[in-house]
Amino acid sequence: MCIRDREERAIEEWRAAGAAEYFVNQGLKLAGAGEHQAAVEQYRRALAIDPHLSAGYYYLGRALSALGRREEALAALESAAALEPPQSPRRYLLRAEVHVARQEWSAALAAFGQAAELVPEDPVPHYRLGWVLAHELEDAEAATAHFQWALQLDPDYVPPRLALARLYAEREECDQAADWLAPLLAPDAGEGLVGQAHTLLGQCLLQQGREREGLGHLEQAAALHPESVPYLVALARGYVQAARYHDAIQIYLRALELDPGNAQARQALEELGWFETLEDALEDGR
Repeated sequence: MCIRDREERAIEEWRAAGAAEYFVNQGLKLAGAGEHQAAVEQYRRALAIDPHLSAGYYYLGRALSALGRREEALAALESAAALEPPQSPRRYLLRAEVHVARQEWSAALAAFGQAAELVPEDPVPHYRLGWVLAHELEDAEAATAHFQWALQLDPDYVPPRLALARLYAEREECDQAADWLAPLLAPDAGEGLVGQAHTLLGQCLLQQGREREGLGHLEQAAALHPESVPYLVALARGYVQAARYHDAIQIYLRALELDPGNAQARQALEELGWFETLEDALEDGR
């Protein structure tokens, strides 16, 4: 059997085992954490296994849109639409995402609304309606209603739960944010979701002046992800906010060990008056 035949057989086996859907789900988790480039890589892995997976192109388009890669996003969404049956209600959802990629907000709202009417049991159109209202039109009240609607349809659907918590956190209503985050703080929620929830809640509590509680959540997030630079940077910023500058410096240096080119950590150390060259500091820490 030639190499190409073996590769094709392997792909067929992966497809039969649901590997494409697995990579899509991994991408969704990363996208939920704001790691859109990493999500793109997972969606592309899914499409390499199953190039006819409409959902793979759909979520790839959304991630590319979030990265500002408009033309690539439109191409992915058009591929998703081409794979949908002519009468599929998902075509309205895809049309709405095209409007999002083009930053046509009124048209996006209308198309998401049509999708919600056609498939009233689907929480995604309501979540996306809320996203546009919150992030682009700054209508938090209307966004809240759609996020809550999405959760009524599917209480296990994570994106609207995180979105509601963020809206309350932005208003420094941390206890209400904690209520929405409670299911995501459970150990069985998955490390990625638990880390996100702890970080969001910790940052909110720090803004409220509840330093001990806030730092506790940020420390838990960093402990769950000791090799994650974003979690370490979030913890270091929390230490700065709490005037624990020595702790902040140590965490920023740890972040630079993992990512020597990280601009956020380097700039923060300069602002903290760290005069020793970073290269020497990192060498001393080894």
